[in-house]
Amino acid sequence: MTEVKSAAYTPPSEVPRYDRHEQMFPTLNSEQIVEIARFGREQTLPRGAQLWDIGERNMDFFVVLEGTLDVVRRDAFGAGSVVASHTTGSLPARPSC
Repeated sequence: MTEVKSAAYTPPSEVPRYDRHEQMFPTLNSEQIVEIARFGREQTLPRGAQLWDIGERNMDFFVVLEGTLDVVRRDAFGAGSVVASHTTGSLPARPSC
């Protein structure tokens, strides 16, 4: 009879988590915000304003100065779910899909 060898199984709860949140969603401190302010203009947006849509190529660069910016993904029926929230100093990125 042939012996069958299998790869070691590691349960998902034991797999090391590589948290890249800081790389994916950097936060600027107050000095950094002052430094980049000369490259843009401050703008106040109403609650619920849509900044971009999936697939857009030309978009502005945003830094949250005050409040919260939620990234919402909508399903085929229009129901939305928050996939990320950005607060003061956050640099929201355009979603890739």
